[in-house]
Amino acid sequence: MTTKQKRTLGVLLYAAALLASIIIPESNDSTLLFASATFSPLLFQQGQNNMGGYQNWTVFIPLSILESMPEIASSPTTSEGYVTATGRFTFKTGETPVFIYCTEETVKYSAETAGEKDGHSYEQKVEFFHPGNAQQAHGLATRIKNTPGIILIADSDGRQQIIGNQFIPAYISTSFDGGQKRADLRGTKFEGAAASNESAVFLETPMSVDPLTGTVGYPVEDDEDE
Repeated sequence: MTTKQKRTLGVLLYAAALLASIIIPESNDSTLLFASATFSPLLFQQGQNNMGGYQNWTVFIPLSILESMPEIASSPTTSEGYVTATGRFTFKTGETPVFIYCTEETVKYSAETAGEKDGHSYEQKVEFFHPGNAQQAHGLATRIKNTPGIILIADSDGRQQIIGNQFIPAYISTSFDGGQKRADLRGTKFEGAAASNESAVFLETPMSVDPLTGTVGYPVEDDEDE
């Protein structure tokens, strides 16, 4: 290669680098990866089931008992990947999540857009009702009011969702209504919320939840395979 050709090549490489720095500015923000995501059709199969509502239980996981939890992949390759947390929960020795029985058809989930243009996110909200006037319920309400954590729910199809994570946890507020008339429903209403980039987050590996015993965890056979 002649000296002239080397100079020409050097000029071209410099120009290419300069152009790249203008078009693709340097950034450590991983959200830029979203620009390269491939969109796919969003269809609805005729005759597909679409029952609303959620199962009549929730699970609260205080941050204080958490060691690790499922996370969304940093570079998802599918639309589902953007809202699917992979992995499992692990808890400190002797600690377990808090199962909460809920009156049928009182568990509600919603997600609303928050923020301004170029800064949109979601506020995930969940509410549920636990019946009765038990001291244990009042004790939980007292302890949970300033306790950050993660809330677990399951829709009518059994798909489990989480509200909150170890970095941006959910907070729960409670209110009690003892009723006035004999036929009034008496109990505690729980309302939780967390900020999120996703309108919903699903667990790839669901937890085993026994509504009869309040036991929450993973199947023993799965633990033995690890």
